[in-house]
Amino acid sequence: MMAPETVVTVDHNKPASPQAPPQQQNGALDWIKMNVEYFKTPPGILKIIQLVLGILCMALGTPWASTWFVFVAVTAFITTLLWSFVYFLSIREALKLPINWVLSLQSIMSHSVTITRTTTTTSGSALFVNTGYLGTLPGLLKLTQLLLGAACVGVVGYYLEPGYSRYNGQKPELFYLLTSVTFLIGTFCLLLSCLISFTTASMISKTIYEVVYHGIAFVMYLAAGLTLMIEVNHQKSSYRSDFEPYLAAAVMGLVMAVLYLLSTFLANRSYRGI
Repeated sequence: MMAPETVVTVDHNKPASPQAPPQQQNGALDWIKMNVEYFKTPPGILKIIQLVLGILCMALGTPWASTWFVFVAVTAFITTLLWSFVYFLSIREALKLPINWVLSLQSIMSHSVTITRTTTTTSGSALFVNTGYLGTLPGLLKLTQLLLGAACVGVVGYYLEPGYSRYNGQKPELFYLLTSVTFLIGTFCLLLSCLISFTTASMISKTIYEVVYHGIAFVMYLAAGLTLMIEVNHQKSSYRSDFEPYLAAAVMGLVMAVLYLLSTFLANRSYRGI
């Protein structure tokens, strides 16, 4: 009895099936791309000019003769620098999320956002207020930072006397005031954007902007609060009746640093999708 034969047919004209390319593991920072081309466009060129002129204004401005001018220059410079950083690292382009944010905010997002809509109808337009954002932890932190930041500005701004010369020229107070006013405006704009825009409240946490903003605010408030506290305690006799208000402002500055540190931690978790 013969064993059955096995016939193998080989077709030499059939192209070999393409092999799948090896998968590359993406690193944590592979999304970063230096967008130098942006600064060749008119908006990018304007930001460079604004940064250069801002440096000149801060360098040539006299704090005691033109306090308001220096405050506006520092605030505008820090804000422009943050936005330049966002565009330079292509943070907006790194968000490759094929999501219809307007129609599917609650069902598709990886983290839940409670949205309560309040509609105020006028003669020809409607105002949508995302009041539910204030019920979240990031919203409550921003509201607390806004109120406490206003108190910091109010205390130091009230007791600051440009015509009175101390041994230190009131430099700690001025540094504290510039820091508190700068981040008061920044936090107000951030909170207002999240309240009047559903897209902003859900999408901005996906970017690294809040991590950078709150991180810088933490460092600046920590430095300003410690500087003012050290100077007030070291020169207690120089402050006289203003000792307690300035000490209270220094303590509030340290509390603000803790709040911004917590916001940085939450923003980093949200950015990484944890």
